[in-house]
Amino acid sequence: MMSYTTFWRGTIKKEKMNAFIDASHARNQITRGSHTGILIYLNKGLIIWYSKAQHTVKTSTFGLEFIALKTGTEIIKALCN
Repeated sequence: MMSYTTFWRGTIKKEKMNAFIDASHARNQITRGSHTGILIYLNKGLIIWYSKAQHTVKTSTFGLEFIALKTGTEIIKALCN
């Protein structure tokens, strides 16, 4: 969870960013492909929805989750800059 404060016309406004990141391992039965899903909320509103098939083949769930987390972190860093 990420929380930061901004100033808007003399008032302090607290904003809260939540990210939900997940990967499914070999969900496609034919290609054994995996999928990444990312949801990013600012306060209580959905601002980014991301879903993409992963083109790399991994033998473990940990590797897929790590790739999904890296992608989510890159998106959050781009939003904060």
